[in-house]
Amino acid sequence: MANSDKKELAKQLYLHTDKHLKDIAKMVKVSEKTLAGKSGWIKKFKWDQLKAAQTTTKDELIRNTYQQLLDIHNTAKEEKRNISSKESDQIYKLGAFIKVLEKEIDLGVIIQVLREFELYVLKVDEGFVTQVNEYTTLFIHSRIDV
Repeated sequence: MANSDKKELAKQLYLHTDKHLKDIAKMVKVSEKTLAGKSGWIKKFKWDQLKAAQTTTKDELIRNTYQQLLDIHNTAKEEKRNISSKESDQIYKLGAFIKVLEKEIDLGVIIQVLREFELYVLKVDEGFVTQVNEYTTLFIHSRIDV
């Protein structure tokens, strides 16, 4: 297997499975240092950021923020009191955060759509998918670096 193929397989396993680095390294026949060393693929190609983007979705953040709003209201209700000025400020900030989230396109969604597109290209033109993958990876990294 070519080194570029090993790297791509390692990337997919790292991003889309819960396998340990030791297991991934063994599967793709590279050292753990190649994956996770000081200048390993994970750091060099920012796979940690990609993985975080996939697991921290906009929907999850919005759900958690609504839960925080609900907790503030429930606490005041249980204590049979009005919402304090500090809580009002929190509610305002949480509401503004939700509005921002609802307007932005989440990086996790972008990654998911691009990966689905790559699978489509793979079916249509197997030879072209490598080039598409290179460009989608560059695009994703450009969004991370914004």
